[in-house]
Amino acid sequence: MTNRFRGWIYCAIVGGVCIHLSISKAHGQQSSTTIHEIQLTARHLWNPYATDLADWQLLNQPRTIIKGPSGELIIADTENGRLVRIKSNGQLIETIGRPGEGPGEFTQPVDLSYSSSDSVLWIGDRRAGRILKYKLIQDSFQYLDSSIAPHLILSSSGSSLVPNNSDSYWFTARLPNDYRIQLFSRTGDVLMEFGDVWHPDAGESGNTGMLNMGQLARVDEARIAFVAFMRGEVEIWNEKGDRIVNQSYLERPFQWFQQNPAARNPGDIMYFGDIDPDPDTNRIYLLVFLAGHGENSIYGVSAETLVPEVRYILPPVDESFSPISVAVIHDGRSIAFYILHFRHCPSIIG
Repeated sequence: MTNRFRGWIYCAIVGGVCIHLSISKAHGQQSSTTIHEIQLTARHLWNPYATDLADWQLLNQPRTIIKGPSGELIIADTENGRLVRIKSNGQLIETIGRPGEGPGEFTQPVDLSYSSSDSVLWIGDRRAGRILKYKLIQDSFQYLDSSIAPHLILSSSGSSLVPNNSDSYWFTARLPNDYRIQLFSRTGDVLMEFGDVWHPDAGESGNTGMLNMGQLARVDEARIAFVAFMRGEVEIWNEKGDRIVNQSYLERPFQWFQQNPAARNPGDIMYFGDIDPDPDTNRIYLLVFLAGHGENSIYGVSAETLVPEVRYILPPVDESFSPISVAVIHDGRSIAFYILHFRHCPSIIG
């Protein structure tokens, strides 16, 4: 397998102070809140530059990391055409799938979502335009079936596949000027859709070609969270198509720089990298990074109001690399953040 970009994993939390955070609300209104700020430090579970790494540690542009059914981690090793399942200490449990286009094979796995109700792992294979399902049987994921999903091919990076039941799933449309959330059948038919096709903040002359990045995550059985990466917004919807609450966090998200190119400083552009709800803390965790500076954070916001409650400051890794995916594991005593960086991946923080 090709080893283009290797990865690492790191851990630990240190210290805490209070900070004052200004939040941009809808329609340009401002509000303020005081949140707890915690500085994180890191250690690697394996050295990405070692010369004696096992094959499964040679990750090639992995795109997504999620928490598995027993608190383990499942990584989409995207360009190696497989999944890697590891313990939180970095030990291998198993690899899932192999490169190819046959049953149980992947061309470009990106979207991952685990359904605890039926112990099924859903995988979106972007290049092949397929949804594959693996079922957990005696602590090992076994191939179950696959279905055609041509809309995956048109999607941008990041995982947005949320199972609804065994025969349908939620997905973001992610086409230019399109912010819809759609419910698809296993045959690819649209059963329901809601959200915006055109966002009014883009303006008539705004360059919206890069504004279609969004991501879905399930908050609980009745709610779905949607993050618009470059608008700097988070929304919570119920499955009837009602938007319950929304919040804007970034004063100058990517969209602002697109509409004000003269003021653009690449080092000041802020992005949302990922979203991961945690029912144990009743929070939604948002991975945020400042392009060009390596100043990355994770905000813990209320799952009810989306108001920020805590900010975890991530240690610098490499200013040229961007964190793209986070998995949160909370055991009742401590919390760990497992973070993928787009080039040197994966990283795990705790």
